[in-house]
Amino acid sequence: NWTRPLDTGGGDQAYALEQYEVLVSGGGTSGTYEVSALLGYYRQGGFDPGSVFRVYVRAINVAGAGPWLDDQYTALLFPSAPPDLTVNGVGVNGLLGSVNVSFGSPNNTGLGNNTWPLVEMQVQATPLNATNGGPAPCVEPAALILGPAERRATVSELTKGCAYAIRVAAVNEAGPGEEARAVAVLVFTSGPPSRINATSGNQTLDVAWSVPDDTGHGFGYAAKVLSYEIVSAFVPGFDAHFLDSATGIQSHFYQLRSAFCADIYFRIRAVTRVGVGEWSETRSARPNNCTVEIDFFCTAGFYLLNSRCRICPTFSTSPDFSLFLSNCSCAPGYTGSDPTNCTACAAGEYKELLGPQACDQCPGNATSNPASPLSSNCTCVEGYTGPGGLVPCVMCEAGRYKDVVGSQACTLCPVASYLTYRAAVSSAECLACPSNSSSPEGSELLTNCSCIPGSSGPYGGPCPLCAPGTYKPVSGDENCTACPDGTFREKVGGVTALDCSSCPIYSAALDGGVELEDCRCVPGTFGPGGGTSCSLCAPLEFTDEYNSTGCEVCNTTTCDAIGSYREACPNVRDAECVPCTNGPFDIVYTSPGTGVGDSNCEWECAPGYYNDTASSCKKCEQPCPVGEYLSLCECVPCSNWKPPGAHYTSAGHPLGFDRCDWSCGSGLDEVKDADTCQVRCLQS
Repeated sequence: NWTRPLDTGGGDQAYALEQYEVLVSGGGTSGTYEVSALLGYYRQGGFDPGSVFRVYVRAINVAGAGPWLDDQYTALLFPSAPPDLTVNGVGVNGLLGSVNVSFGSPNNTGLGNNTWPLVEMQVQATPLNATNGGPAPCVEPAALILGPAERRATVSELTKGCAYAIRVAAVNEAGPGEEARAVAVLVFTSGPPSRINATSGNQTLDVAWSVPDDTGHGFGYAAKVLSYEIVSAFVPGFDAHFLDSATGIQSHFYQLRSAFCADIYFRIRAVTRVGVGEWSETRSARPNNCTVEIDFFCTAGFYLLNSRCRICPTFSTSPDFSLFLSNCSCAPGYTGSDPTNCTACAAGEYKELLGPQACDQCPGNATSNPASPLSSNCTCVEGYTGPGGLVPCVMCEAGRYKDVVGSQACTLCPVASYLTYRAAVSSAECLACPSNSSSPEGSELLTNCSCIPGSSGPYGGPCPLCAPGTYKPVSGDENCTACPDGTFREKVGGVTALDCSSCPIYSAALDGGVELEDCRCVPGTFGPGGGTSCSLCAPLEFTDEYNSTGCEVCNTTTCDAIGSYREACPNVRDAECVPCTNGPFDIVYTSPGTGVGDSNCEWECAPGYYNDTASSCKKCEQPCPVGEYLSLCECVPCSNWKPPGAHYTSAGHPLGFDRCDWSCGSGLDEVKDADTCQVRCLQS
């Protein structure tokens, strides 16, 4: 895929494109292809899995082809379907429900095996019917995007009574792979029985009811009621201490019996193939003709036996006013239908309610201590972070790890290390940068490691120390710098120019010496060098070599060229003739300088100029007529040669020069080669 160029030929989108050209190179298939200018994509197959190939794209208008845009890719297979897809019902809130989804890791993640990293996992629930058979439409929730290592999810916002196709796919850089599918039918537990009535009898209550208004689909009697359950107690709470209870009731009637002089509280629920339904509202009534007066009640955790309060069995408890052992039930964090045999919820589970209910599972990537009584006891495992409780835990990003269970934030990998994958559980998984390199905290890639000062190499290493005679003051992939001229360094790993040692006086090491012996006597001095003393050449002597054994005598003769003089001997080379500078502007020198080191050439004003003062010349402004030239600012006749019979035709030029142009007279022809004038022959 690509986007249209910002400039199609006129600095903007002003010109129409004719087509695109796509070049594919490598990967077991290569070729060049033409693509319509209306498209922004091209599809090519047949690559060898795992092969590396390169794609080039360019736009073409009437002027021709534009520049290539290219990038390198790895050929992947789409992932295979995740195995072992399992769907379980979770809960319902009004007309909406949710399901738990779990699945395994694909056998093929891109290269025909499971070695290529996944990008994410996708979970989608698609309704298989339009409505739930009643008034509610079957709603399709948004797709869930999971981390590449997550294998469990809860799909919410599902309409009660609808059937859904649960689809799970793994995604790599090539895109979503093959889907695993399962069907979930959202039939939930029943609502409460309706039209409940209680009639007092002789130490009895006759309780009657009708079918629930909602038996699991969210409307009507869509799910068949298999049976009913009823519980009763002397107090409104039903956490324990039931007076009477019954299950498997096949009719819409049940008789409660009690000789106690106290109100009986009761409630009822329906059972369908999905499970037990919602309890009805609590009702109460008092039987007639009671015979037993109750003088006291036991506190929570005890029950009444032979007029004494007895403690409930280990790991069980009861509410206030409990009358029977059966009123004791397993405490939060413990489960079991028999209060004398409550077992602790396992690690990774919790139970918040008092009673025989099963323990609930902590969310994915969370755990808890055994016998946890609260969902808030669920905390994120190593490699995952989050507030805990029922909030999903998220993976630590690359460059971070978490080695403890809890809600702590993920820890950044330390300086000089990196970590390329997510959900790491130990600092030991942070890989050390190569020798002589470092990286910022939380680095995700090997290329985040850069060579430290004193070493050089590419990002990601290797980073050998700077060689003797060099240094590097910054981190990065820059090359080491040679020690400044006149210095040397014998050891590796120089960081600044100050790490380079100075050569002895009058000696230097060129391009970063690596030892004292690299220090050589500089031009203008003589001696063996290598750390021994160097001596200056005497005045009027020079040497232009390093480690010279002696100095030569400078040339002191007068220069031959007019306007030049012999410079002072510079010691590092022989004295040369250089242009004189002692005259003012607009002059000509008339002699060379004399002596050594003194610009004393004689001079006079240039033609067309005159001496304004003893040390300056001024330009003559007066024009001369034909046949004359300017001499000392006065017009005088030209005297430059012309042949007999010729006459001058211009003033002297350039200004101040005795050079006037000439031409042959009337009746004569100019013979240029001979520079003469001859009589012209006329035909009669």
